[in-house]
Amino acid sequence: MGAALTQHPADYRAMVGLAGVYDMLRLKVWPNGEYNTHDYGTVTNAAEFAWLNAYSPVQHVRPGAAYPAVLLIAGENDPRVPSWQSGKFAVGP
Repeated sequence: MGAALTQHPADYRAMVGLAGVYDMLRLKVWPNGEYNTHDYGTVTNAAEFAWLNAYSPVQHVRPGAAYPAVLLIAGENDPRVPSWQSGKFAVGP
């Protein structure tokens, strides 16, 4: 959802994100992040960093861009994805 929103905002009128992973560059520092590096890659590998940086939604939020209505839902005690992810995505880098 986050990548689709930042890459193609004009294609949507509204979006909902539920416990989304939006900062791919800091994936490894979360409590469960190490488990996700097998699926997404790691910033410690130059090629994987380049891909993650190009894809990571929070790094591509543009001030003043015409985004659709967005509802971000995060669980304060969700161990899978820290709740700050949604907050950071909402305000941008």
